[in-house]
Amino acid sequence: MDGLATRRELMVGAAGAAAVAGGFGADRALADTAPPSDADLLTKTLEVERLMVFAYERVLASGALSPGVQRVITPFLAQERAHVAAVAAALSLALAWVAPAQVIMKEPPPEARDVGLVSKLGEKVPMDLEFVNGEGKPVKLGQYFKSGKPVILALVYYRCPMICPLVLQRLQEGLNGLSYIVGEDYNCVVLSFDPSEKPAAAAEAKTLYLEGYNKPVTPSVRAGWDFLVCPNSNVRMLATAVVMVVTFAGVRTALT
Repeated sequence: MDGLATRRELMVGAAGAAAVAGGFGADRALADTAPPSDADLLTKTLEVERLMVFAYERVLASGALSPGVQRVITPFLAQERAHVAAVAAALSLALAWVAPAQVIMKEPPPEARDVGLVSKLGEKVPMDLEFVNGEGKPVKLGQYFKSGKPVILALVYYRCPMICPLVLQRLQEGLNGLSYIVGEDYNCVVLSFDPSEKPAAAAEAKTLYLEGYNKPVTPSVRAGWDFLVCPNSNVRMLATAVVMVVTFAGVRTALT
């Protein structure tokens, strides 16, 4: 177990694997055994890691990603493959000592109980919330709305290994398909909901996705398509205002 993950992280992985299995329609009996053994937790964690490898491979094989995004994702595929090998080895050791027993939790773990979606269409977003741009300068959300232009808001996190790059890739494709120009006809704000991320991550993401914009990258485009971070609780207030509930579990960040 040493060097792989803490027991708490494996609990989160086990719950995630059970949710994935349910999503694929697996018919599995529930057991009341508690607490699950290390073998049980490793089994569920291995399922999650293998599904992540499968997802990475499908995304990269699709050919839908730009070269820049492929460069970002490819190292994570190698990392997940290494995780699979490590967890499989740990599971083999655990099974040598304990007979495996299938355990799926009836109730979600405490880390997942506050995750959810609430429709808030038509409600106001707090404009006085302050964030930090890629230059390390404080900015208020309201400044992107002052001109009266429409604003596209995307909540992601820049270290995300799978879903967030796809969201940003599709966002970039959508902007490229418009005759309207970002910064002139509308604004676009990308904000990390992970408070541990630094301005350098926002700056790197901005450079990456502006390189793929198919219109001249003028100063107004740079100002109108901004990438931000938030080192405090303001991002949670914004996420709550726009229908999302954010929770953090172990070393991974979850947004639902």
